[in-house]
Amino acid sequence: MAISTLTKIYSVDQVDVTITRTTPQVMTINTLARVTSSGWTDAQLSQYVYLQPPTDGVQEFDIAARPPAPDVITMPVLSPISSYTQIPDIDVENFWGKGIAIKGIRIFSASNSKTVEIRAFDETIAMGDTRMPMAFAGYRVEKTEGILPSFAVDIKSMFRERDVNSMIWAFDLHSYVDVKTNAERIYAALQQNMPCDGLWPDEDVKEFKSWMDSGMQP
Repeated sequence: MAISTLTKIYSVDQVDVTITRTTPQVMTINTLARVTSSGWTDAQLSQYVYLQPPTDGVQEFDIAARPPAPDVITMPVLSPISSYTQIPDIDVENFWGKGIAIKGIRIFSASNSKTVEIRAFDETIAMGDTRMPMAFAGYRVEKTEGILPSFAVDIKSMFRERDVNSMIWAFDLHSYVDVKTNAERIYAALQQNMPCDGLWPDEDVKEFKSWMDSGMQP
């Protein structure tokens, strides 16, 4: 059986971007997409390479996968597929060069694209945007001693869009009131089986507990 080459995927439906607090930082991109039939495998992102930093500061990718071989029987229906990409050893604020920060991630499929904006949380708060749009990834600057963790700056972004959607039947993980009210239940779940696709890093669980213990600031 011949091995198929990678082909751009039909559509991209959702992109989640997370950035660690470590130095250097690690960026993780989870993408949910659709292909035109069953049998596609090996979905992955292909990163664009630039001679000069893009004017909008957005790093772009194509999402592609391996289509089924011609001799494989498939179902001609739109089918889900996902990719997981990790980019280690980055510096968000100097991604394109000294003092030139990355501003977002954009994923192109054959029929559409999705963009996730990247902003520092202190910039978000300064803009008065405590709601944070869904297509958003935040990174944390080093904390100043004595500043208590808050929901808007430290906690909300830990819950991805897929986490919010999967729990909306019970409570809204992007609602300060809902998370504060259910904090004990959420903390217990974070230590056992939440999120269902992989537990939080220990440092994030500790941050959530620290937020609880310090009065659950908004």
